[in-house]
Amino acid sequence: MTNKDKLTLEQWRGLRRLSRRDLANLSNVTLKTITLYEKDIHKLRGGKYETVEKLANALRIAVSDIFLDLISEIPNNESLAKSEYELK
Repeated sequence: MTNKDKLTLEQWRGLRRLSRRDLANLSNVTLKTITLYEKDIHKLRGGKYETVEKLANALRIAVSDIFLDLISEIPNNESLAKSEYELK
């Protein structure tokens, strides 16, 4: 899988047709943490590996399938603009 094939946590959750609450129940990760990780890639990158692994397991994917790079925040125009602004 290349970087272009990787998806954000939110995109994986959407593909699995799970709400944040569903993912929280499946992963035993708090709803607040999932919301924070989906809204702020820096928080996801700085999170505990164990927590990200719980999320990946609940989504039936590898941790490496979740984008953790700067470009991982580019699934929509708002995120793209934010990423470009942060890089300046």
